[in-house]
Amino acid sequence: MSYGRIQGHLSRGEMVLLDGGVGTEIYRRGVYWRSNGIERNPEVVRQVHADYIAAGADVITTNTFQLTRRSYLNLFHDIEHMRHIGPEGLENKAEMLVRRAVELAREAREQFRSATAGEVAIAGSISPLQHCFRPQLAPPNDELRTEHAETIQQLKESGVDFLLLETMNNIREAVVASDVARTSNLPFWVSFAVREGGKLLSRESVAGAAKAVEPYGPEAILVNCGPIEDITLALSRSAATIRQAGNTLFFRALLRPTKFPRKNISPPPGNGQPWARRSLAAVAERLRLTSRH
Repeated sequence: MSYGRIQGHLSRGEMVLLDGGVGTEIYRRGVYWRSNGIERNPEVVRQVHADYIAAGADVITTNTFQLTRRSYLNLFHDIEHMRHIGPEGLENKAEMLVRRAVELAREAREQFRSATAGEVAIAGSISPLQHCFRPQLAPPNDELRTEHAETIQQLKESGVDFLLLETMNNIREAVVASDVARTSNLPFWVSFAVREGGKLLSRESVAGAAKAVEPYGPEAILVNCGPIEDITLALSRSAATIRQAGNTLFFRALLRPTKFPRKNISPPPGNGQPWARRSLAAVAERLRLTSRH
């Protein structure tokens, strides 16, 4: 089982390499949301996954960030308005694309199955239901529970190895999503977006967020979507709390493209692994992370 290999790394306190930004890299290759890469340019999405595997990633993430029924419904007054003026079948579009996104990740992994030392794990990406940088927009708990359950079930049925609740911007939604993820019987990780001062975008502490989701059993707590300085501060303030809870602490930092030559933003096919290792090693050294963390 793919995730069993990851669990082994975690239990031994070893480093696990995640992929980088998926949607950002797809966009960099000239595919935009309005043409939807999953549907119209699947070869680009598949190649992004494949390039990250070639670069040495232990985990690749499905291109399903904010791919929900709500994302489409937000463009209309309500569901009846969508049915009245929207394209036929639009209310089921998100589910179709979620399932196809998982297929593309699985196809990319299959290309490398015989060439890699171990099978790469596929994380099913689940984002906040509303704008990921605006925690005040989080819906009521009953809506959070229902809609996160939809996406989690779609990802599970499509064959992801575990769930990644990423860019969570407030404790309340993270707790509800974690509770739903627990009932799926899939392993899950929770990642929080941070801001200046090393806090969540809701201005709640990362340590407080880790304590809130810990009872639901995430196997790892992460921080993401922030400059290295904010990531560093968030980790330094929360690492002890997270380790005391028995979780593994990761970082998934947003590396500012302006600090790197454009040719090195994306790991090129067949030549990406050294880039990934050098960049991640430099970040890890700066954050003073060791395998004991």
